[in-house]
Amino acid sequence: MNETPQGVVAVLVADDGREIANATDFHAGAPGGFKQQEAQRIRASRMLALKTMRELASPLLSNSIEEHQADAILRKMCERGCKVVIVPVGYDD
Repeated sequence: MNETPQGVVAVLVADDGREIANATDFHAGAPGGFKQQEAQRIRASRMLALKTMRELASPLLSNSIEEHQADAILRKMCERGCKVVIVPVGYDD
């Protein structure tokens, strides 16, 4: 059994290098067909999109944004200069 925690950290970085939001996933589960690290990356990216909305929008607006809408907004932000950085933690490769 691996005693070192394994997970991923997802960070949204603005075009000026400033961190906007971050999310982590250290859950060990992975749906069929996915490796654990890939499943963690997907979950952390989804959480990052929602956390970004909470960081940048008023609660009234961010509470009304659903996951797929947050993902679309995050993709648009990345088209215009932001960058999502995924950092694996505890993985050998």
